[in-house]
Amino acid sequence: MKQLSRVLSIALVLLKGSGRTKATFVYNVLYPMIYFLLFFVVYGSEAPPTRLFVGLVTAVVVAGGLYSLSIQLVFMREIGMLRTFYGAPIRAWHMLLGQMLNVFVIIMCVLLVQGVLAVVYFGLALPAEPLLALGEVSLAIFLMSAIGVLVSCMVGSIQASQTITRILFYLMLGVSGAVFPLRIANPWLGFLVQWSPSRVIYRALDGSFGTTVDAMAELRLAATMLVMAGTCFVVAAWLFKWDRAQPFRAGFGGMQGARGAMPASAERSGA
Repeated sequence: MKQLSRVLSIALVLLKGSGRTKATFVYNVLYPMIYFLLFFVVYGSEAPPTRLFVGLVTAVVVAGGLYSLSIQLVFMREIGMLRTFYGAPIRAWHMLLGQMLNVFVIIMCVLLVQGVLAVVYFGLALPAEPLLALGEVSLAIFLMSAIGVLVSCMVGSIQASQTITRILFYLMLGVSGAVFPLRIANPWLGFLVQWSPSRVIYRALDGSFGTTVDAMAELRLAATMLVMAGTCFVVAAWLFKWDRAQPFRAGFGGMQGARGAMPASAERSGA
């Protein structure tokens, strides 16, 4: 319970701060609503509402997980904001999980609003298994959030984070099948694409939001998302840095283990 309370405390602090930043509004509210208009207003006559909504959820989850976390954590590290946690009894995984939970709440709220709008105005049918659909959306958010924090722990500057995030976003959105159908002749390339994170998310959501559900297939995709998210999270916690001058792989042991690798100025500011 003590570990959980630390994660929740970090998430609440970040959630309160997110409500006062323009970047959160732009990436997590404005852009998703633009996607909603594109999918349902511009392309609304070209596909059934369920297929459109699955593509919309995939785009929102991929964008939210990547842009929110890969850039936000690097920004906090660059300006020294993470130093405010010096002395607190928290570890790298507390901080990362708190960040992911913060993004999860924001994205889920946006998707719920979009779902209500799609049902009321565009005739979106409710999934046959609502709890399954909700669970797979949750797993999808955590998977993309884990990839986002992994990116933030691997890059050393905001500029690099922005560049890598844009490349990953367009690549993942392209191979997901959310925007246009995929036709890949090469079997090896097709296999890699089919099991890429964004494609797995789209396939899982496409199956869970349908009128009929293949339970075994959905379970297999859910397990794949869970393994991918767990792997990215563990690697991110291993690479996490509390300070930009701190060497990589110094944050896994928490704040106390990181102090020895910090410059004197950072040590004094965190005292």
